[in-house]
Amino acid sequence: MKWTTLGAAIAIFGCTTLAAQASTVTDDFSGTALEFPSGSAPISGSFSLDVSGGQAISGTGTINIAGIGPEILTLVTNPMGGTSPFVFSSNGGDNIQADTAVPPDTVGGLLFAIGTTTPVSGQDVLFNVFANGNGTFSEVLDGTLDGIRFFDNNGSAVTLTAAVPEPSTWAMMVLGFFGLGFVAYRRKSEGSFRLA
Repeated sequence: MKWTTLGAAIAIFGCTTLAAQASTVTDDFSGTALEFPSGSAPISGSFSLDVSGGQAISGTGTINIAGIGPEILTLVTNPMGGTSPFVFSSNGGDNIQADTAVPPDTVGGLLFAIGTTTPVSGQDVLFNVFANGNGTFSEVLDGTLDGIRFFDNNGSAVTLTAAVPEPSTWAMMVLGFFGLGFVAYRRKSEGSFRLA
């Protein structure tokens, strides 16, 4: 009986940790940003989101823009609160519609401010990732960064992939599954009972 209890404790601990990890979503991205008046720059990076009820409540990351280097990303949330779509302005004066749905949807998509930890409408370069509705994604990079004006109003294709879980996450998953298997093994070896 004590081994079954120990196995159950291991299973609960492993699965609880796994559930806690499920509230964090990390994605890698790559694509091309358009420069004004002409030209383009490869971009890549990753972001990590704290998610609750299918909505991102906070998030950070990095974006690498060719010729500029890595910059921080900070998730922009609705300034009025709530999860409804909202409009936020870039430092280039353009308005971008966004929301906080995870994964990004076609209504507005996830919006990040570049180079700041405190997004302010009208003051930051913005990076927007949204779904096209067919399993693909696009991005908008809008504003002036290091003297370069980025203006991608129609959106360029971007590849968005789930990042590989960290080794600690894998270890907790394996431990949880081991615990569940051990509980099942102990129950089987102790005999089963039947309802009359």
